[in-house]
Amino acid sequence: MAAVALVSGWWVLPFVGAAAIGVAATVTLAVRKIGGLAGDVLGAVEQVAECLVLVVASGLAVRHPIWWA
Repeated sequence: MAAVALVSGWWVLPFVGAAAIGVAATVTLAVRKIGGLAGDVLGAVEQVAECLVLVVASGLAVRHPIWWA
C-alpha cells in the first residue's frame, strides 16, 4: 500500500476505501450463502475490488486532475 500511496498521493484513500467495502461485502455474502470462502470466492473478491477501484478512479478523474498529468 505504501507504493500505491507514493504513486497516487491522496487518491489512495478513496481507492482503499472502495476496495475494502467491496471486499467486506463480498466476503460477508459468501459466508452467509455458502458458509465460508473458497478459491472462486477469492477470485470474485479480487474482481470486485479491482472494478470498484477503476470506478472510483473514473469518478475522481472527472472532477480532479489526474495525478500523472
